[in-house]
Amino acid sequence: MINDDTDEDVPTMESYSDRLRRFQNGPPNEVIQTLLNSINNFFNPEIAKAAENDSWSLVLIAIHSVATTVSQGLFGVGREKGFIRYLQTYMDGDEPGADFSSIGSELHLWRNVLAHQWLASSGHTIATDTSISLGWERREEALVLNPARFYEAYRHSFSTSSLLWRPAKILTPDELLVVKKRLIRNFKDH
Repeated sequence: MINDDTDEDVPTMESYSDRLRRFQNGPPNEVIQTLLNSINNFFNPEIAKAAENDSWSLVLIAIHSVATTVSQGLFGVGREKGFIRYLQTYMDGDEPGADFSSIGSELHLWRNVLAHQWLASSGHTIATDTSISLGWERREEALVLNPARFYEAYRHSFSTSSLLWRPAKILTPDELLVVKKRLIRNFKDH
């Protein structure tokens, strides 16, 4: 669209009715790709800025938000189970300390403290340390997370080679139709 006052291109947003029609008339991947592209194009750059500024609490809160949003949309599970499912499916690595889903419950609890409570005893059992080579380790009774490695695993989950962009590799055609209906319902209801 050209702005008549400046002759510059001005991006326009797709109307609600056009987007809904596109979702309803398109294959399941239409709505799934829109969800993932919008997160990748709009939210992930903000997460990257937080990581660049070592704002690791904000990074954890944001990654948790994306993980639960995607898991609720694709798998129909949210909260802690959805967070862990995202970690298992898209972020876990094979090397020691890269199996983030194994500490997913603790990270979920920590995210809840960061977002809703702040002052809690779990603040004495979870720490961050970007100098460790692993993604996480245990030191006595404390869980030590390398938030930079956690963020790298998250960034990799959005890489073009990730299964995230290929839902048909992990979901059946019938499950993809359920996902389409769920995401359209969420779009309409919120």
